[in-house]
Amino acid sequence: MSFTWDNKKPTAQMLGRWQPFHDGHYALFEEIIKKTGQVCIQVRDVQGVDDNPFNFETVKKNIEERLNPKYKNRFKVMLVPNITK
Repeated sequence: MSFTWDNKKPTAQMLGRWQPFHDGHYALFEEIIKKTGQVCIQVRDVQGVDDNPFNFETVKKNIEERLNPKYKNRFKVMLVPNITK
């Protein structure tokens, strides 16, 4: 089945560092996507701060490689400021 992202459709949000995107994150994604069918994954801009070695492009690539086989076009990955509160 093909899926097309729709900005007007209800969308779940996941905000984090994803350093790295691991099995726990994947399990959380699988629960969240059941609620709306699409998820916006926001990556905090934290490269080089404390224990955050990966830049945004690496984090995005890791997330896409993990999610695309099953969830292609059902998520977007975007960079956001270092939101903490």
